[in-house]
Amino acid sequence: FSPADIIWDCRYDLPFTDGSFTFIFSEHFFEHIDFPLSAKSILGETHRILKPNGSLFLGVPDCGKVIKSYVSGNKNFLKKLYENCYNKRNPPVEVYGDLDLVNYLFRDQIDNPNYAPHLWAYDELSLTKLLKSVGFKKVEKVKFDSRYCNLKRKFYTLYLKAIK
Repeated sequence: FSPADIIWDCRYDLPFTDGSFTFIFSEHFFEHIDFPLSAKSILGETHRILKPNGSLFLGVPDCGKVIKSYVSGNKNFLKKLYENCYNKRNPPVEVYGDLDLVNYLFRDQIDNPNYAPHLWAYDELSLTKLLKSVGFKKVEKVKFDSRYCNLKRKFYTLYLKAIK
């Protein structure tokens, strides 16, 4: 989409030399990638193109937080999730109960040719172990950073920083 400098299917090798970048940011993209093949390929390529001690700042929907909210009956969080993510969709989403919100977050689908559904759900532990499996030496949960992150997604996003 405009104003992209490069349009590339990143499930395959990225067009950059080893150690090209000190910092890579990705927010609400990675959950749209199939698991495990493409997910591991993209993270492996990200690791390859980072300089030593370079970092990946990655944000995905915090599915662990959503599950905990569902199980504990945290109606305030689930109401906020609906109001911020789903109540203005066109076509409108159908929500009959709290589990529908869990399903939308996990499989977020909409009848729109420009939109790709969520293909995988992550929590802190699963994403940390996945990042380490492709070679990142340190992974830590980090807070929302207004320099990069979308404020509208802050309350339900898991942010991790992975160091090469």
